[in-house]
Amino acid sequence: MKGNKNKMKYTITNGKFTLTAESYGAEQKSLKDANGKDYLWTSNPEHWGSSSPHLFPVVCSLKDGKTEIYGKTYNIEKHGFARKKEYELFEKKEDEITFLLKEDEETLSCYPFKFEFYVTHKLTDTGCETIYKVKNTDEKLMYYSVGGHPGFNCPMNEGESFSDYDIEFEKTETCTVYQSTLDDLGGLLHKEGINKDYMNIDSFSLNYDTFKKDALIFEKINSKWIRLVNRNTKKGVHFSYEGFNALGIWTPYAGGAPFICLEPWTNIPDKDDASGIFSERPYTKTLEQGCSHTYSYKTEIL
Repeated sequence: MKGNKNKMKYTITNGKFTLTAESYGAEQKSLKDANGKDYLWTSNPEHWGSSSPHLFPVVCSLKDGKTEIYGKTYNIEKHGFARKKEYELFEKKEDEITFLLKEDEETLSCYPFKFEFYVTHKLTDTGCETIYKVKNTDEKLMYYSVGGHPGFNCPMNEGESFSDYDIEFEKTETCTVYQSTLDDLGGLLHKEGINKDYMNIDSFSLNYDTFKKDALIFEKINSKWIRLVNRNTKKGVHFSYEGFNALGIWTPYAGGAPFICLEPWTNIPDKDDASGIFSERPYTKTLEQGCSHTYSYKTEIL
């Protein structure tokens, strides 16, 4: 997807926090407190050129990069096209901003639905909330997936290291955890890629070696929130989400990237034995004509 790459920047504030977002990708680029401290990754392309992309109409990888919808085959890139499109500014208030993406000739060539995809960033007393609204404006049943991909600075303060931080879960996680997006499988999952070390846990300490085989993928997350915190100070972020089934946790393995992504998803990557039919992907969402649904995640600074 080419997009226009106008990258108009907008800023909202509520006196406690200031958020900057771009029209290209509707991406949140910074979240600063009253002292100017930024909690979001800086988009430094040396490690990762994004900060908080939005994933729609697919999350993660499709088998062979393609899928069948209503009997016709379409090619949709990993994580979908919404992160690489120019959005319309739908509404802007002092402490809230909403962007809108609709279908166009380019999207219809790979995803045969008319839709409205709204991305709202809303400041709160403790941080911010991002809300997705997906609406089917087509005449047929619409299949889709949606997800968030925010990256948080880690460490967050001078004198700290990445390994000073822990991930804490609201509940003990007993779901299947995959870590098998191998290059030879094109980012797909497979049954031999289950990481049992991260099953039946309520927390774990960050270490770059954890991500040697790419992201940890919790197939059916029990917790409604997780925390990224310095284990000594308990400072960090409280991250909650509504409407999502799965959770990815990722940072690049090589190069000591100073950030971690907390990613709520409605589904997981295709498995190597997937049928290739979109409607048969696990946890695929549907919308009838004229219907809409919302999803959200919230960042609270501790």
